[in-house]
Amino acid sequence: MRHYRTMILVVLLAIAGRTLADNLTVEAVTLKPGETRQVAICLENPQKAYVAFQFDLVLPEGINVAKNEKGKLIASLDGDRKDDHTLNVSEKSSGTYRLMTFSMSNAEFSGTTGPLVYVTLQADAAVETGEKTATVTSQVFTESSGTQSKWADVSFTITVGTSLLVGDVTGNGIVDGDDVTALANYIVGRGTLANEAAAYVNGDERIDIADVVALIGIIAQ
Repeated sequence: MRHYRTMILVVLLAIAGRTLADNLTVEAVTLKPGETRQVAICLENPQKAYVAFQFDLVLPEGINVAKNEKGKLIASLDGDRKDDHTLNVSEKSSGTYRLMTFSMSNAEFSGTTGPLVYVTLQADAAVETGEKTATVTSQVFTESSGTQSKWADVSFTITVGTSLLVGDVTGNGIVDGDDVTALANYIVGRGTLANEAAAYVNGDERIDIADVVALIGIIAQ
């Protein structure tokens, strides 16, 4: 009887381990039309260590992975997790992106829980508002032995809010000289912005003097 109980306990622990381990998680994100926002895709696997992975990120219509000034998709590995790992990102089809990472030395990711990949999402200027669903699918994680783990799809919510008024960094609903002053002060480290998302006036991924110039141009129109 004692042996039988022990076997049951082992089986239950194994099931619990599979339930708790090896999951990707993504928190819900809120965007406004024309806005960009970085999201973290996190790994939760307290029992295993991996050296490589690939998965697809499927985004709803009107939401894309943002591109930098050179036209490259904006995504990066978490700096505290990688060794000599390389991240490759490509657009397989409209709204579907493949992310793949490997290590030339088959190094394991540092730690087994926490942010793994950061992806910058961008909402089209004309995207419809409301809740939308994005999905991480076709997941394959590989251990140094070559053993692979394939997991079920993971979905998360993207909520598109009301339109963003570009340049309205004070958040008062109008664009005027007060926004120029607030933005300039923010760039030199004096103060914060009530509406930071509106500060990317010239449309790139940085907040700098070019945005001040673009903002002054908007007010002058």
